[in-house]
Amino acid sequence: MKSTRKIAVLLLGTMLMCLLTVGCGKKENADLPNEQNAEQLVEQPQQNETDVQNTEEQSSVPQDVVIETRFGNLAFPEQWSEFITTNETEVSDECIKVDFSAKINDTYYLLFTIYIGNGEGIDECVKVGEIRDSENEVRNVYVEVAEITVDENLSEGEQNRIYAMQEDLNYLIDNLK
Repeated sequence: MKSTRKIAVLLLGTMLMCLLTVGCGKKENADLPNEQNAEQLVEQPQQNETDVQNTEEQSSVPQDVVIETRFGNLAFPEQWSEFITTNETEVSDECIKVDFSAKINDTYYLLFTIYIGNGEGIDECVKVGEIRDSENEVRNVYVEVAEITVDENLSEGEQNRIYAMQEDLNYLIDNLK
């Protein structure tokens, strides 16, 4: 019986050693590139920590809806793309206005108006920045914020969406180029 016990312990010990050797061997081999991966490693430069951080930052940057005007482009958060409408109107040869409205349940709610140009004839507007057109000419940007009243036909969520869209005027201002 002692010999059976010795054989069982020896067998168990041997199996344990084999498992450790195989397990460690696979881990070492997994770290080594195979021939196919070796070509990819040569062709692709390694990323350092800064590159990885920049890649992560780029992927977390929200996308914009770009509103093209003849005096330059305006950016608005893409999350509102299905609800935002714009209407560009010529005020004069040197000034345009762009009305931003929220479309909810087939009704349009004016959020704010952006004026781009020389500012003549624009009453009660605030200059918020500058924009460059395709010919690199700098033009002033003015804003007039619409007063939004509570609409009893809208749910609380829809009303809050209108307020949030109007608040993203700040995003548009921050992204003037």
